[in-house]
Amino acid sequence: YLNNQRELRKTEQQKRTRETLLEEVDDLKAKKKRLQCDATALQSSADDYAQKAEGVREFKVMSQRIAKSNAMRKAATTKLNEIELIDKAIEEKIANLK
Repeated sequence: YLNNQRELRKTEQQKRTRETLLEEVDDLKAKKKRLQCDATALQSSADDYAQKAEGVREFKVMSQRIAKSNAMRKAATTKLNEIELIDKAIEEKIANLK
């Protein structure tokens, strides 16, 4: 009887651990998706600012737009690096499930 109880508790604990890991993986996937959307939007905005800068003849305005474009590209690169870290974390969590 006691062995059955121990096995039952052990099984329940494994089940809870697995559910927790699955929730963490889902959260990481959702975060990854948000970051991908943000990175894509930043990259698109950066391209728009760069194109607008090409059409301007006034140096001050052009340099401001290029600076904004570069800042957005840098932010997009940072988000892409975060996505890589999240991918590694997801892989680790999945490896722990097996």
